[in-house]
Parts: sequence; C-alpha cells; structure tokens
Amino acid sequence: MSPEAPDIVTSSLAYARRFAGRAGRLFLERQEEVIADALADKQGVTILDVGGGHAQLSGPLSAWGHKITVGGSSAACAERLTSDLRNTHVTFCIVTLDRLPFEARSFDTVISIRLMAHVEDWQHFLAELCRVARNSVVIDYPDLASVNAFTFATFALKRWTEGDTRRYRNFTASMLKREFALLGFEVRSVERQFVLPMALHRLLKAPRLLAHAERMAVRVGLTRWFGNPGVMRADRVAR
Repeated sequence: MSPEAPDIVTSSLAYARRFAGRAGRLFLERQEEVIADALADKQGVTILDVGGGHAQLSGPLSAWGHKITVGGSSAACAERLTSDLRNTHVTFCIVTLDRLPFEARSFDTVISIRLMAHVEDWQHFLAELCRVARNSVVIDYPDLASVNAFTFATFALKRWTEGDTRRYRNFTASMLKREFALLGFEVRSVERQFVLPMALHRLLKAPRLLAHAERMAVRVGLTRWFGNPGVMRADRVAR
C-alpha cells in the first residue's frame, strides 16, 4: 500500500474494531465533544473531511447541519459511511492526498482527523488542507507534550493491545503553529483529549474508574497541558 494513502487503513473495519467496547466509545464521545467545541461558532457551513472514511465524524457533522464532503484515497474508503444513517446527505469523492482535486478556498472549513501522523510529507499535506479552506482548518495530532514523549517505551504496549498499530509521527503545538503561520493561518484553539494513553484504557478495562480519572485530569488542568491527541483549529488571516 502506498504510504501516501494511510486513510485506507483508518477507513477499514479492522481499524473500527479498535473503538469497540466502552474504552472505544469513551474515546469517540470525547473526540466528538472536542470537535464540536472547535466548530462551535460555525452553523451550516461546507466542510471537507479529508480521510474521513473512518466515519467517526461525518455523521455527527452532518447531523449538526453542516454540508459534508468526505475525501478518501479509494472507493473502499466510503464503505463505512453507509453504515450510519446520519451520512445519508454526506458526499464522498476519491481524492489524492498530496493534491486535493478542488479549487482554492472551495470549502468553508477543512478537517482531517486521524491522518496527520501518518502522511509522509506532512508539510505538503497541511498546505493542501489550507489551500482548499476558505476560513478554517481543524486537525488532530499526537502531541510530544503528552505521554507520547515516551513513544519508544509505550509503542510496544500500544501494539500489544491493538495488534496492528502503525508507527506514527509526533508533533508539538509550536511546530504546527509555525507551519500554519507560513501558510497564512493563525491558530485559534488547541484542545487536548486524554491524559492516559488509550492503550492503557483498553488494557485495564475499568471504564468508570478511568473516565473518572480523565474528568479529574481536566478539572485540575493536567489535560490542558499534557493531554493527547491534540485538536487544533487555525483560521485564515485576513489579507
């Protein structure tokens, strides 16, 4: 498989199984909450969801009244979209991740979730997201300010619990802010999701206890500084 088509993996049924069970539901609920916060000021806008064949957000985004287009690297990336009735009005199109087939500023907002860490040329990919966005870009990313700083130590645990985990790239918020600035965008918000690694959530199988621990981490400010993954929104600077 081409390294430039990582969304084929995230759109698969095998990948969806990672989010089965209570730990998976907790993750998806939190992710949906954070995305809703990032887009709270937008109503009924056009959104391009790049790599959104995992169907984790297209349904909710459509239900919130937005007009959604999901871009995927192959027709196989559309298969999971049909399993959620909320995707009835979602449009799917085949795209090439390193050259999106849209004119500049074609969509009010462009989002890409579960993809930045796996694209080969992330700067070029981010530039493409910004090129086709009229106003805003929202991405998620593994943050080195979190336990991901210990990637080499925790990767074995992650692979053991998930079975088919891929290597991935970590970022810092400052690294992404600089890149967005070069592309004419200013970061408006960064929100982090979990303090404890999701691999640990899956391994311990104590959803109530861990959910309580995560709520406490939010309350005392740990998530704000050390949570992972991060969700970042950047807006185009008026020129």
